[in-house]
Amino acid sequence: MQGHAQLRPSQEAIVAQPGPLARRVADLKLAMEVLAAPGVESDDPSQSPVPPWPGEITGVQGLRIGFYTDNGVLAASPALRRAVVEAAGALRERGAEVEEWAPPDIRRGWGIYLGLLCADGMAGARRALGRSRRDWRTKEMIRSASLPKGARWLLCRLLGAFGQRHAVEALGSIGRLSTEQYWDLVAERNCYRERFLERLDAARLDALICPPDAVPALLHGSSYYLGEAISYCAIYNLLGLPAGVVAATRVRAGEETDRPASRDLVERTARKVETGSAGLPVGVQVVARHWREDVALGLMGVLEDHFRAQPSYPQQPPI
Repeated sequence: MQGHAQLRPSQEAIVAQPGPLARRVADLKLAMEVLAAPGVESDDPSQSPVPPWPGEITGVQGLRIGFYTDNGVLAASPALRRAVVEAAGALRERGAEVEEWAPPDIRRGWGIYLGLLCADGMAGARRALGRSRRDWRTKEMIRSASLPKGARWLLCRLLGAFGQRHAVEALGSIGRLSTEQYWDLVAERNCYRERFLERLDAARLDALICPPDAVPALLHGSSYYLGEAISYCAIYNLLGLPAGVVAATRVRAGEETDRPASRDLVERTARKVETGSAGLPVGVQVVARHWREDVALGLMGVLEDHFRAQPSYPQQPPI
């Protein structure tokens, strides 16, 4: 990441990472050979002199894989859950040991993530925007993070009375922190990471598969209410674990949504996004242990081979 333009240069609790995009997993492997080439640490002092990119894993036999379809923050759409279950079956058929697994308290992990990103009360975002015109969603995000603690407490009580559970949890996680509070939150992040790794160790897991998001592609204007949808991938930014997403299938007619009617704006928006989503592509997220990008990309390659052979593989954009 040496030389990239950071939006918030002083924020290092959640470390920025390169996120290459490609049509095929093979192209991502080629990119990693460059990104993790020997000697990269001489150009970027923040890099550890780890062994060079080890290349591709050979097969999945002997690997232990955990999977989950709900992270407890926002339920995933039916097609995303189906894709994960199918991916688990495909890996099992190819010799991997696969079992359902429950991550530890991702709701709290998501709260830590939000708290760290908004620890300055969005002062950095305000400086970056300067006098630029601001979209109403940007204004609302900055205002919410800038509210005094007492005002946020009162707003949470009001939102709770109107059934807005998701908004209450998000608003309760953000706001300007003192230096001591920020350090405490970083310490909690470290403890949460240890708990997560201990849970992986207890199950002897080499990797995880799960949804990359809670819903398929968003409708225009819906992202303001669906920030929690990215908790499926953002948690691995918090933990620093390598993760990637591989295309899997399309939303089938009749499986667009099973989300119950709700007063909660987040749930209502998610249901609206899901309704009419038949034909949209969805993927599967693969997560590996620290420094094991080779395992993540190897599993992604196996899953890509499996899904590309299926009639519902999203080879072309929806018509």
